[in-house]
Amino acid sequence: METVSILGTGMAGWGAAYRLQQEGVPTVTYDKNAYHGGHTASFKHDTGFTFDEGPHVSFTKNERLQKLFAESVDGKFEVIRARPNNYWKGHWIKHPAICNLSGLPTDLVVKCLTDFIAAQRDPENEGTRRPINTYADWLIASYGQTFAATFPMEYGFKYHTTTADHMSTA
Repeated sequence: METVSILGTGMAGWGAAYRLQQEGVPTVTYDKNAYHGGHTASFKHDTGFTFDEGPHVSFTKNERLQKLFAESVDGKFEVIRARPNNYWKGHWIKHPAICNLSGLPTDLVVKCLTDFIAAQRDPENEGTRRPINTYADWLIASYGQTFAATFPMEYGFKYHTTTADHMSTA
């Protein structure tokens, strides 16, 4: 049996390796860094502080995955009840924002809803006449121009430091 190479040792890479090994498929993982874990890696500073590369979060309710995650850290984990919210121009918006527009300025809500409905009714979204080449294309086709530009495109730029038209959906 041939060995499967997996690029990246973050959660997705380890998840793929684990699943393949459960099926008896040998794997080898590669990472661009000299350490494993991707955005789940942590580093201990000489002063005793631990710094996380990225978020170490799982929202899974799947007991098998919860057990697997707990075993991977020798049971040393914390359960935090997350209540994610979005802050936009003085308004706290419950996550996901697309479902929680109540309380925002009425003209914005009306424009978001109008654009969303129009995007869902647009026959070009269903065919190949308007291809989805970028994340921006997908956001607009999925949510309409106003919501896409006001929320996920803005947030995405802050998080990814590039615009949605420079990101792919692959």
